[in-house]
Amino acid sequence: MNSLLHRYDQPDFTDEITAWYEGICPMTKVQGRLPRTSHAEWVAQQVMAELEQDPIYRLEGKMYGVLLVATSTGERFYLKAFSGLLQSKKTVAGWVLSCLGRCLFC
Repeated sequence: MNSLLHRYDQPDFTDEITAWYEGICPMTKVQGRLPRTSHAEWVAQQVMAELEQDPIYRLEGKMYGVLLVATSTGERFYLKAFSGLLQSKKTVAGWVLSCLGRCLFC
């Protein structure tokens, strides 16, 4: 499977929506809405714990994010991303490509 997809086992607690992320698309002016869930928070905490073990990630402040996905057969994966550049690189193995600025979409 694609190296951007990281498998995870579903935690043993109920997945609940803890917040909503909302915004308006600058191109279409349509409002989008995505939930933040307890499972996403759990996966994010696991990723952050892994990052704390690697000195490369402790050298600079970054905003990190995860997106949970599931296949039609129920397999669960997550994608992980960082903001801007990581150690002056746009591309880092295992991470989603960075989107550098809104001008790419204007």
